[in-house]
Amino acid sequence: AQEHREKALIGAIPDAIFLMNDQGLYLDVRKGKEVNDYLIDESVIGKNIYDTNVPLEVSDLIIKHNQKAIETGEVQSIEYVLPY
Repeated sequence: AQEHREKALIGAIPDAIFLMNDQGLYLDVRKGKEVNDYLIDESVIGKNIYDTNVPLEVSDLIIKHNQKAIETGEVQSIEYVLPY
């Protein structure tokens, strides 16, 4: 039942879901069905967002929303475009 629920959730998301701690370290990642492979795979787990190929302004945006999620306990949703 849990496996089917997770597959349905992942299939419904357009891009990706990231779980990171308050220091910006990736703890987990789940790809959606329409995502390309630009930095979205398990190789980011354990890395800090600032040590990846994500542009600085996008990293800052992600960290800002991550902090809000930690402070409020609410899921944050943001959109951004990454260069190819």
